This record gives sequence, structure tokens and C-alpha cells, in this order.
Amino acid sequence: MGIENLISIKIKALLLAQRARNALIKYLEEISVIKRKLKLVPTTEQLKTFFRICVRASNLLRNIELTRYDTRSQRIVVLIGTEIQVEILSNGEEIIQ
Repeated sequence: MGIENLISIKIKALLLAQRARNALIKYLEEISVIKRKLKLVPTTEQLKTFFRICVRASNLLRNIELTRYDTRSQRIVVLIGTEIQVEILSNGEEIIQ
């Protein structure tokens, strides 16, 4: 094998490594997007608690002024009337303030 063949093989190996690296980066970016999208979905326990809170507020003839899913803390926040705030944790536990 001549030096030119060795250089050619080395260049091909480097190109393959670069392609593999680029494919891995793209794959990791796709996984990151999927993880971010998954955080946008409340848990089943949170939705059950949210439903119970809405029914209780309705039974008391109270308006639900605001609902929000906080992706940072993964909590649902509900503002009932102007003074009652409820936070629903990912395990379905509610904190009434």
C-alpha cells in the first residue's frame, strides 16, 4: 500500500466520522424537541384533580378566571374568582391559597 492509499483511507474515515457526528447531533436535537413537547402535557392525575376543582367551583357558582400549565414547574394553576388560587402538582396534589 502506498502513502496515497493510506491518505485516501484516512480521509474517507474522517468523512465517515464527520457524517456520524452530524447524524448524532441531529438525533440528539430531535430527542430534545420531543422532551420539550412531552413537558407540555399535564399528567393524568393533574387532569383528574383539575376536573374535580372545576366541578367544585361550578357547584359554588364561582367563575374560573384563569387556567395555566406552567411548563417550568409542571404545575397547573387555576384562579377561581379573584381570591382563590389553586396549584396542582404533577402527582395530582392540590395546593389552595
